Amino acid sequence: MSLKDLKFWEGKAQPYDFPGKNKRKIVYIGRFALMKGIVQLCEASIPEDVDLYFVGDSRGGEEICWQAIQKKCNDSNVYYLGFLRDQEKKSVMQSADAVIIPSIHEPFGIVGLEAMAAGTMIISSFVDGISEYLTDEIGVYTDVNADSLSKVLEQFSNMNQQEIDERVSKGLNKVQN
Repeated sequence: MSLKDLKFWEGKAQPYDFPGKNKRKIVYIGRFALMKGIVQLCEASIPEDVDLYFVGDSRGGEEICWQAIQKKCNDSNVYYLGFLRDQEKKSVMQSADAVIIPSIHEPFGIVGLEAMAAGTMIISSFVDGISEYLTDEIGVYTDVNADSLSKVLEQFSNMNQQEIDERVSKGLNKVQN
């Protein structure tokens, strides 16, 4: 990540006013494509004390993914926030407890670097390009199937704040060096 890109993430954005009442906020941000594990994430069980948010453009993605998101948003703790950029994107990523990247294929994974720079923990499949910088000390690993995603979301729901903070700190250190 370039120094210019890192500068954007410095300082705290206005806290994002997420809909939902649950203690933990997990965000998927990116393209709605099959290779991103969207369908599997939509098939996963979301713990009752977790709110899941989808951020991205409903246009330009794969229709099957957009349909899966719309159906999943019928759950009481799942929301579609739309396409966000700049300060809104920064606000969402800094206000989230975790960013989830359940990709089947991830050529580079800029969202992972952005999440680390935003000071947000990552839940990921660690595939392809993202595995070049994401480690088990920073992120929490998941397979890309509904069962594994359900289990890792439950695991995250039960993590203590110290463990999350340690992972975030290691991620910030990695992206800044």
